[in-house]
Amino acid sequence: MTEFLIYQGKAAIALAVFYMFYRLLLSKETFHRFNRIVLLGTAALSFVLPLCVITLKEVVVVPAMTASSETVTSEVTGTAAMIPEVSVPIWPVILCSLFALGALAVLVHVVFSIIGIRRMIRSGSRQALESGETLIITETDTAPFSWMKYIVLSREDYESGYSQILTHEKAHIALGHSWDLLFVDMITALQWFNPAIWMLKADLRAIHEFEADDAVLRSGADVKEYQYLLIRKAVSKSGYSVANSFNHSTLKARITMMLNKKSSRMSAWKALYVIPLVGISLAANAETRVDYQYEDQTSDNTELVEKYSTTVDKDTKKSFNEKNLQNGRVTVDEENAKPRFNGGDANEFSKWVYSQLKYPEECKNAGITGRVFLSFTVGTDGKVRDVKVLRGAHEKLDAEAMRVLNMSPDWTPGTKDGKPVPVSFTFPVIFEIPDSENK
Repeated sequence: MTEFLIYQGKAAIALAVFYMFYRLLLSKETFHRFNRIVLLGTAALSFVLPLCVITLKEVVVVPAMTASSETVTSEVTGTAAMIPEVSVPIWPVILCSLFALGALAVLVHVVFSIIGIRRMIRSGSRQALESGETLIITETDTAPFSWMKYIVLSREDYESGYSQILTHEKAHIALGHSWDLLFVDMITALQWFNPAIWMLKADLRAIHEFEADDAVLRSGADVKEYQYLLIRKAVSKSGYSVANSFNHSTLKARITMMLNKKSSRMSAWKALYVIPLVGISLAANAETRVDYQYEDQTSDNTELVEKYSTTVDKDTKKSFNEKNLQNGRVTVDEENAKPRFNGGDANEFSKWVYSQLKYPEECKNAGITGRVFLSFTVGTDGKVRDVKVLRGAHEKLDAEAMRVLNMSPDWTPGTKDGKPVPVSFTFPVIFEIPDSENK
């Protein structure tokens, strides 16, 4: 749930940044189809980029104390079962509920708009056009509009013989503008809280009108006469958000765009702004994975310290040992005795740690959680020493984890070949606020 909210936040930021650069660099240019592609492409890219996570691997080498080492993690030893269960905080539930309500409202509006269009299409008289479109003549006083393959005209407009209106709406259909609007409506449902998507949608509809107006002018229509037609029809209304209306509200922008000088092809290079923005987004979304690895140390009798990271499995570990034995080197195997805590294994030690752990009040009140990775050594006398933080979470959380480990009772030391040996461990201490504390 929290991950979904984070994803939506990243998508919202990416969408807003892409749209801002479009407005600054391309919105005044006259290559409308190119601008349309940029708007639709960057809108889709905004939802893809947060899913593209570049993982960087960082290996942290932990010095081995002597002949053996042991990695203890919650995944391997099952200590997670001993950590108090943590419930989902209430605020993600509230935010997701609000998000769902907003998305539902947008989708309901789209559905009702489509239903209204379909009802008008069914109620009007049909006429098949030679170019493949279907003309719907309605008795209601509505502004001309098109949706999918249908062109809807009022009886008054049809009898007036407005051929330029037909050319305009045919252009909308030929260019597939209805599909653009449906696509943006789906994005709007996911980003209804983001002002950028509403402005992008308005700009896209304006581009649709620019393209259709350009098609009318290229058909040989007189510019002045066509502009007067737009003004006359500007008083009409159309209430369908998924349709392309002839009297789209950006009348001034449409007339101005007709008079603008055509942009040069070189202006299209401005769209390269997308490349550095994609790079920045990928860099900001990159993650670093830390693998802990024990360094090799060989003594006079060619003892080799076993090394493996927190992600190594038993089969890999066994293969590693067999290879070292074939080379005449001694490794620690499962037959050698490992240190024991209170007669048990590392799980028993985990139980004791969490029974002694006290969540720092300052961190608890601030909702600070995290995982502290520590290393320590069980000496030949069974005492815990050399407690160090390998990767911390917060200053106070680190200090509390070290405090508990430093007060550990004595262990039964590990042995090798019947002799006590010091054994090094890595151990995670997880700080999570219990369910009862969140309520």
